[in-house]
Amino acid sequence: MQTSHDQEARVRPAKTNPVWGTLPVAVVVVISIIELLAPGGVHVGQLLAVAPAIAPCFAGIRVTALTGVIALAAQASLAQVNGGLVQPGHMEQFIAVILVSVSVLLICFARKRHQSTLEHVQSVSEAVQ
Repeated sequence: MQTSHDQEARVRPAKTNPVWGTLPVAVVVVISIIELLAPGGVHVGQLLAVAPAIAPCFAGIRVTALTGVIALAAQASLAQVNGGLVQPGHMEQFIAVILVSVSVLLICFARKRHQSTLEHVQSVSEAVQ
């Protein structure tokens, strides 16, 4: 038999520390600094796509979208420093960050919708009992 505390724990999502939400932005900053400080032949800018990909693990939809925008801004800035978007590989990296960001946001929206549906079904089933 479940207690009301067990049922409450199932319904409420776990609260996360807000500091974890800054981790994807920190990833963008660290990758940007490494790209700027690395020797000419070493390019790590393509790793900027990692930040929006990991953002949903630590934050919600808004922070994930913001992380994507920050990663795009960083990618564009790094491309300008390294010769512009017309240089080989820069446009592809820019497109990769856009695709990853949009894909992750679509998954976030689907997850949120599914979670809302499950919460509604759970509340109905509890009312029926």
